[in-house]
Amino acid sequence: MNDLIKKDIINLINEALSAISKKDITLLKEISDHTIHNSATSQDDASISIAVVVYSLYKIFNNPSLTHSKKWERFSKDLVLYLGKAKEGLERDDLSKYNSSISLILKSMSKIESQLGQYIFSVINSAKVKKGTKLYEHGISASRAAQILGISSWDLMSYMGNVSIPETERILTKKTKERLESARRLFEI
Repeated sequence: MNDLIKKDIINLINEALSAISKKDITLLKEISDHTIHNSATSQDDASISIAVVVYSLYKIFNNPSLTHSKKWERFSKDLVLYLGKAKEGLERDDLSKYNSSISLILKSMSKIESQLGQYIFSVINSAKVKKGTKLYEHGISASRAAQILGISSWDLMSYMGNVSIPETERILTKKTKERLESARRLFEI
């Protein structure tokens, strides 16, 4: 994994932990949107997985019926623990630990879902589709975006057919300096 992306994800996790402790729902969404830039430029699985997790958390934290349930406190503690372990995995260049921690977060979401209905499953699936659309807006093909996120191209295309994707957003490019840095990283040995 690229060191810049790793550092960015670690900072993102720190911000997410802060937003969770402050119950700052808006910051969770902003953090999730920020990771799309990394995932679009590098098509990095770690960036995409954390984007989906943080966006899902934004949607979950935005639902008062979930945050006021009896199981919420346990879920919150597990969430903080697993995010900390994901960060630790990245800091130690242990991508396996990072991926395992992200899986545990998703399992924890599924566990609370079994007690609270289908809402969280729908949120996670919706997050993947929406993040796929953002990848598409950043110039990644729809089939590649679906593949990266582990969703069907049909689901992604169906969603994209129902939303407006402004042309100006898709043609925005990076600054020359950023493109040059990306090119240099591609040719590093």
